[in-house]
Amino acid sequence: MATNGGDIKTGDEEHLLQSDTGPPVPLGGSLRRPGPSAGRSGDERKETWPASEGAGERPQAIYGAVDPGPEEPSVADEDTLQEAFLEEQSGQRHGRSRQLAAAVAAVRERRGGAALVVHGRPGEGKTTFMASLVTQLALGDQERRSGPTDLLFHFTAASETSQDGASMLQRLCILLDDRLKGQQEIPRSYRGLVLMFQSLLERFAHSQPRGYLVLVIDGADCVRTGNDQRTSDWIPEKVPDRVSLVLSVTEDSPLLRTLAKHRGTVTIRLGPLEPLDRSEIVRRRLAVYGKKLEESAFNNQMRQLVMKKESHNPLFLKLATEELREFGVFEKVSDQIRALPATLRLLIQHVLGCLEEEHGAETVTLALSALSANEKGLRERVLYSILCTRRGLRTGTPALTWEEVMQEALKPSRPVPMATFIRLMRSLRCIMGVWAPAETPNSRLRLSNTLLRAAVQQRYLRNKNEEKQLHLFLAVHLWRLTDPDENGTFTHCDPETLGDLPQHLILAGEISRLGSLLTNLYFSSLHVRLGMLAQLITAFNLYHAAASGAAGSGGPLPEVGPYRDFVAAVASLPALSREPALFWQQALNQPDASPVCRQAHAVQPLPPRREAPGSFRLVEWTNKPQASGGTEGKCVTALPESVELKLKLRIRYENVTCATGQ
Repeated sequence: MATNGGDIKTGDEEHLLQSDTGPPVPLGGSLRRPGPSAGRSGDERKETWPASEGAGERPQAIYGAVDPGPEEPSVADEDTLQEAFLEEQSGQRHGRSRQLAAAVAAVRERRGGAALVVHGRPGEGKTTFMASLVTQLALGDQERRSGPTDLLFHFTAASETSQDGASMLQRLCILLDDRLKGQQEIPRSYRGLVLMFQSLLERFAHSQPRGYLVLVIDGADCVRTGNDQRTSDWIPEKVPDRVSLVLSVTEDSPLLRTLAKHRGTVTIRLGPLEPLDRSEIVRRRLAVYGKKLEESAFNNQMRQLVMKKESHNPLFLKLATEELREFGVFEKVSDQIRALPATLRLLIQHVLGCLEEEHGAETVTLALSALSANEKGLRERVLYSILCTRRGLRTGTPALTWEEVMQEALKPSRPVPMATFIRLMRSLRCIMGVWAPAETPNSRLRLSNTLLRAAVQQRYLRNKNEEKQLHLFLAVHLWRLTDPDENGTFTHCDPETLGDLPQHLILAGEISRLGSLLTNLYFSSLHVRLGMLAQLITAFNLYHAAASGAAGSGGPLPEVGPYRDFVAAVASLPALSREPALFWQQALNQPDASPVCRQAHAVQPLPPRREAPGSFRLVEWTNKPQASGGTEGKCVTALPESVELKLKLRIRYENVTCATGQ
């Protein structure tokens, strides 16, 4: 810590800042109660408060930002999505009544202290089975009245953020804390959430002498960290007593092999559907629309369908019934059933061909390619804008340029009729399993099934030039959402675009445009304010890798090194998560020759009116070291975490100079 403070000029009013220097606060702060503001000692600085402010008016402390940062997140929207997804999935017929009864009995008989793992291959109906299990457990406990049992569930396919480990744990921690009638602060860091989640499970086990908790997680092997890496460290090594953990995973998942080794773990493999279950699923799905297949001895259409080679797969039956319902002709149903492919892979390709005939090959290709290129999905309005842009542009060679696509995106010359788009969305939702709950119109359309996504990529994204053009369309529309005002300040940015834009820019070959974003302090400060520094650092790493591979193949690329070093340095400041406007102060504190400092100076006029965006007043460090990372002239020492420091700051309004010291 630097302790070489200068003389303090006395004035009419003094202000005392006190800083507790305890253990480092995880980046992201807490959700419920803000922590104390952190002080900082330093050298002589020049204050830039306007001279018009009177001595009787108490100014903001240097490290007390006016901008409160992003609003505290709420789990209400995610709860709505989870409930809607549960209702949609539990309404589907899945068969397997004996396996469902066995799973319910296993949970109730053990009453905690163990894990139940449901596994199966992709498309075998794990999510639908888990939804039915949740429904049965909830209804059964109401009838039995066997104690104050709590049931919590989470489906990783319910929304675009449901697979994010931090979001999932945040929601579960808040729900568990409410059950325990606690008022704990919910951390934002992933590591802090893991520790709190496991601690709350232990607390529940000790605070419930009669009841027990059932926690159902569908798609446990799909949970990811902020860096898009799969993780399972949130699963406790030993499940606490009176806590039953029910997980579903794919059959080839490494997580299944790990869980199976734990003592007391019960595994249930779904496997193929029985013939009677297949017929029942088809009947139930068609009955929703008032339709049915003939089952007479002379024309048994049902038998023709369920005897297909891979009709034991629920996804096969779903696609087949939706295909017949959407495109079937009554007089030709028997012929159409016979024409259906016998395997799931070929059936998916057959369905894609039918969609192309109905809505046009180019429209279906672009729509499904765009959805498959975004695992998080796209909003309807974004997909509609992409289709309108493509419709108004030329086809063939030479390849489209960024300027051409951007100009057409700003003012489409041939927009797609809305009725045409609505018909396309209906087909995609019914046939391809594109999921978006009606309760949230801004939610994303997604190809939630991995088999469908793989089939789309195999059919439409085999050509690298076509794939590059697809990412160009996506990058242009995400750019527009990131900077809708087109002034480079990102004032009205859609935060959901920040994580997707860098990758699409690189895949579109627009590396220099990504460099222009990473060298824009407004872009970096937006990530700080939204608590997305990890995503920003990932974008820097992606740019570095892409720039290294493109060296010498084109024009000069922006030099982002100083900006990357600066972001990495400020990311380690605990106070930054609580006071995002400190980002601009730290930018001004860089050496004068640094491009970061020069850009920070250019953001606002020179003193005495320098303010960071958001009207947070800045301080100019007049005797700062000019060597990056230097420690000349400082007394640096390591202090124990338990030491409490007090930072004293006196300001005289008639003078614009201030000094700080311990």
